[in-house]
Amino acid sequence: MATDKDFADHVAGLVSGISLRRMFGEYGVFVGEKMVGVLCDNQMFLKPTPGALAALGDVELVSPFPRAKPYALIDDMLEDGTALSLIVAGIAGELAEPKPKKPRKAKA
Repeated sequence: MATDKDFADHVAGLVSGISLRRMFGEYGVFVGEKMVGVLCDNQMFLKPTPGALAALGDVELVSPFPRAKPYALIDDMLEDGTALSLIVAGIAGELAEPKPKKPRKAKA
């Protein structure tokens, strides 16, 4: 089951500083160019950085889709936009800058 646009819009309105990008029928959660989590099957998953795990406390780590690394499943906090915004900003601060994309070669 893919994530509903209504759920994605709810999360985007709730958590400040994020943008959502459609990816493989689901959504990637970004702060700038850093991917901090995903929305899959109408659930929010965040990257389990040390700061996020400390802030989230007792959180379940699960794979959002087959063969994916475990992410922190966020369900109880989905109505606390202030806390989620702080955690998401903290995750972004812990992640390295993404590598610059190589320019595409022009077609001959």
